[in-house]
Amino acid sequence: MKRLLPKQRAFVEHYAACGNATEAARLAGYSERYANRFARQLLDKPHVREALTELVDKVSGERVADAKERLEFWTAVMRNPAELTRDRLKASELLARAQGDFMVEAPVTTINNLWITPDTLRTIREVVYGLSES
Repeated sequence: MKRLLPKQRAFVEHYAACGNATEAARLAGYSERYANRFARQLLDKPHVREALTELVDKVSGERVADAKERLEFWTAVMRNPAELTRDRLKASELLARAQGDFMVEAPVTTINNLWITPDTLRTIREVVYGLSES
């Protein structure tokens, strides 16, 4: 990859921080009058775009918590007696959900895809539970 000039590097850093190309060009030291034009030209250069992509990926990777970090955070909150009880309970719930503790496995069975009519269902209830509808 082609190396960035100091102003280009500054542009990339400011653009990654603010998300506005014209403002990033101004902050990088390009002319106020032509900042918009320079911003467009810089974003058209492949090596500038590549540097910007790398920086944004690096920064966003540091900002976004991964699954392990979330689990550790919820565990720390849950175990911290200084936290409010409701917060500790919520952290334990989120931790349990993330680990699949609330998953209910119910086997589903079908018999030849038959539909059961209400009369058949009443008969089954009577036989199984010894109930009769009055």
